[in-house]
Amino acid sequence: MAEALGIAGSVVSFVGLVGQVAQGVNYLYSFFNSMQDAPSDIKSLAAELKLLGTILDEVNRDVADSAALRAALQLCKDIITELEGLVQKSNLTSKQSRVKRLWSQMSTAFRNEEFRKYIERLERAKTTLLHAKTTSHG
Repeated sequence: MAEALGIAGSVVSFVGLVGQVAQGVNYLYSFFNSMQDAPSDIKSLAAELKLLGTILDEVNRDVADSAALRAALQLCKDIITELEGLVQKSNLTSKQSRVKRLWSQMSTAFRNEEFRKYIERLERAKTTLLHAKTTSHG
């Protein structure tokens, strides 16, 4: 009985972690995707976030908890948390209506190189997550 409760608790914890990452991904995707006439780096970042969200949906449906999956999810969560922090630190919110104001603030907060680094980190995190998902299913 205690073992069953431990397993159930582990599954709940795992699903909670997936949910936290997915929530951050959805927030960031909505934010970056809403920017019209965005530079290619922003569009690429939004595309990476969308794909990561799709992968997270698959992971959540499978609910095959493993140490590798947890580590990969934590990597994703760390990257998403950093991006959320940069967006919030720059006062870039969806409440602001002027794209020009957003872009002027965005350019001071980020450089193209920083976006490329986040894109690369998200690509690696996705690859790690997919690999962990595959190996957790045997």
